[in-house]
Amino acid sequence: MNTADKLWGSERCQLFKDIADKVWFRILRKHKLGLNDKEVAITNDIIADILEYRITHLKNFDVYARDGYLESVYGNDIDLFVEIYPDEYKWFALQAKLLKKNNKYNSLRDSSDGDYQWDKLYHLEEISGCTPYYLLYNGVENYKHPGKDLCNKEFNESQFGCSLVEPREIETLATKIGRTGRYINPKFEDIHPKLAQPWRVLVCCQQEVKNIELYSFEEIKDSLTDLKIITPIFKDVDSGMDKIDDENKNIDFDENPENRIFAASKEAGWNPQIRIVVSLSPSQE
Repeated sequence: MNTADKLWGSERCQLFKDIADKVWFRILRKHKLGLNDKEVAITNDIIADILEYRITHLKNFDVYARDGYLESVYGNDIDLFVEIYPDEYKWFALQAKLLKKNNKYNSLRDSSDGDYQWDKLYHLEEISGCTPYYLLYNGVENYKHPGKDLCNKEFNESQFGCSLVEPREIETLATKIGRTGRYINPKFEDIHPKLAQPWRVLVCCQQEVKNIELYSFEEIKDSLTDLKIITPIFKDVDSGMDKIDDENKNIDFDENPENRIFAASKEAGWNPQIRIVVSLSPSQE
């Protein structure tokens, strides 16, 4: 069996496919009831799915988070490190956004410190060699799409429950101005299927590594000065969901300036609330 087939047949690939399906039907249900979901709540469930997998299957996922993690004060920055070769990890910086019940993305132009989120992603990519994406949470009634992903593998519409879009595509759409002189919030169909990929491609497909920085497990761990590993026991997960640690609202970026991940995150203003490390073999913890 070649590498591509091994990745496609792996349990971590199946996990990402299952998560996307769950998110799609979760949001679809909420929209049918006239409700909007919350990005932080969906991220919460994704982490729970990963921890459950870690308990019942392989311990090849490690999850790190801030104290009071998954609280909205920390935003929706997510780091995903995927092991490509033994002890060589590719860094994906993900900015999560939610499709609202009006079938639009209403928060793509969010900014902080005068910078749009896509500007921070561009800068982080430039100085770190990471690969940035917007991670869109979706669910659309009566939408059908039989397609093929970057692996040339077939998928249906529910795999767009978690979809990836390049920041420049988001910037182009989010900065369009209508006839009234106001910005136009993009609709689901403005992005899917043409500009999006199912997020499973991050772990199910062979990754391009030419001219890409790769990071060791130790380097990832050493960058975690403001994140803590989440013990994969559900009572611990539940007890942390509603907790907010005021002391961690202001992040001290002066603890490990020599670490490449830490230094790049600081310079770009990238503050991940969650860091997920996906290894080829069981956890090195």
